[in-house]
Amino acid sequence: MKIKLSPVLSDIPPPVYRVIDENTLKIDGDRYEFPEDIEEFDPVGPILEASRNAQGKLKVTLLFPYHRKDKKRFETKDDQGKYRGEDYENFDQGVVQ
Repeated sequence: MKIKLSPVLSDIPPPVYRVIDENTLKIDGDRYEFPEDIEEFDPVGPILEASRNAQGKLKVTLLFPYHRKDKKRFETKDDQGKYRGEDYENFDQGVVQ
């Protein structure tokens, strides 16, 4: 699964996003499944968009509120000159941070 974070400065804590498998996300305990035979999905909650690429790989854009203490993590460019959230990142399992 490829995930792109859409960071937003906020005082609320970010949801806990957990990748269960290549077609399933858990967000604060709620399970979201993306059937393999569907190419595009309607936005719901913190899921801003979801679709599949030509190879069938799921791509999801998630709203990601972050606190001022994490500001540097989202407002500083990486070694390739990009901000976190500009590109999709690969996540196979575990917590998205």
